[in-house]
Amino acid sequence: DINLSVLKPSQEVCVKTDFEDPLAQDTCDTSPADNLLEHNDGWTRVSTPEIAQYLSACQGYVCMSGPSRTIHIGPDWRRLDYRAVDLALAPDGQLVWKLDFGVASALADVTTQGPVGSRWETAARGVESVALSDSSAWYVTQGKVYIQTELSRSIPCREGCQVPCQTLALKVCCSHNMVWLLTTDYWLLWRAGITEQCCEGTHWQQVNVPSQLQVADIALGPYNLGWLVDRNNCVYFSDNYASENCLWWQVLIRNYLFENNSILCQISTNDNSIWVTNRISPFVYKNSTSIKGHRWNEVVIKNLTTQLRWRQITAEGVFEEKGSLWLLSSANDLFHLRPDCDSVNVIALPCRAEDVASLTAAPHALWLLTHSGQIYVRQGMGDSCPQGDKWRTLNLEQISDKQVTLRHVSCGCDIIWACDTKGDMYMAVGSPYLIATDTFSPAWVQVDGRPLSNTHFVKVFVGSETHIVWALDNKNNIYVRSGIFHDYQLGTDWVLVPDLQAAEITISG
Repeated sequence: DINLSVLKPSQEVCVKTDFEDPLAQDTCDTSPADNLLEHNDGWTRVSTPEIAQYLSACQGYVCMSGPSRTIHIGPDWRRLDYRAVDLALAPDGQLVWKLDFGVASALADVTTQGPVGSRWETAARGVESVALSDSSAWYVTQGKVYIQTELSRSIPCREGCQVPCQTLALKVCCSHNMVWLLTTDYWLLWRAGITEQCCEGTHWQQVNVPSQLQVADIALGPYNLGWLVDRNNCVYFSDNYASENCLWWQVLIRNYLFENNSILCQISTNDNSIWVTNRISPFVYKNSTSIKGHRWNEVVIKNLTTQLRWRQITAEGVFEEKGSLWLLSSANDLFHLRPDCDSVNVIALPCRAEDVASLTAAPHALWLLTHSGQIYVRQGMGDSCPQGDKWRTLNLEQISDKQVTLRHVSCGCDIIWACDTKGDMYMAVGSPYLIATDTFSPAWVQVDGRPLSNTHFVKVFVGSETHIVWALDNKNNIYVRSGIFHDYQLGTDWVLVPDLQAAEITISG
């Protein structure tokens, strides 16, 4: 994972800006402070007067256009006295173009108070997409790319010049001396050779995007950051997209931003914030502090074929440079891997391969659960022999006599939680490592509490800390166990995690 402070810190989440009355028709009834819902990852939900179909941001403000072509300027969302399908802003706010039913109009003599000026001038017709830099306008007409240069507040548009491109264009975006182009084949291109003396650049080059991504929207921001949204509504950014080996980082905001995966979002940036709209809700998301990105790297393991597929990977037994990583293949072959080594050991199973249901691990401990509810524990594990030397069958007479069959087990450092086939929860106090060597079986205690009606628990997960216990029901709802204390480890109740679902959970230390 990477945690990048990619944006300038903002002292105010939202600052109210004063405008002269003739420039706006009305304002949102509630104050900006009332319209904010902050998340602990830097994102803030900002209420809007209507659904934001399009967003455009510049140095001093952000604009949104609604379904009825009304334009509002934020952060206090004052409605302007003109309409447009979309609005394009230069980074410094000195150039403003509006796009309305294919006609691009440029605003002359833009004021410092917002996207208001003396008059509109027709800049181009048949326009499908437009983007502005501080002195240039890039736009797409019938799939062809055009540029207008040497623009200013007093001369906001000129005669356009076509920029050669081998493929049809869908959308263009720009920021300072960088231009991106999204083609109708959903290829992402960047314009090379742009300088102050050569505003149109020299040639197009392809941006290497991960093969599994289908680009839906693009944006360019400060600090050489490029942003994209794929057709699964996942947001990514890169700071070296001009490199052949560019890296992309995923921003994990999708779970609470998108309510309908069929609706594609739109993203906009300025010098100190990122703005995202899902186009179906009367709010947008803003980040003006820092962006956390994640990226998966392929792990190359010696002596294993690339065709090998994994059914389960268990890393709960890893602590810093010590411990064990356990891998169960789709063919139910068990492998052991140390975190400081790139070669694996094959571990013989204590049962038939097809009987293996799941694995659970803790430091110096590995438990194996079968489909019939039998548990095997690995013995002999330690720093000198992290893979252990043999298996032992765990005595489950206490619960098997009650016709209890376990379907999922999770080991913590000094506690074990389990779920049976009926959806009942059980807990056993004790170190999984010591239980593996103890001649006595652990005492299983049934746990009170039920999930939502018409559901039942299917999985439980415990962290390295005893008080961290999560669970899943058969409809992928997530629950957290509350009321767990050092002297009362059973807890008091299951608390539903709203608006979130999962198929698997792993808990880090």
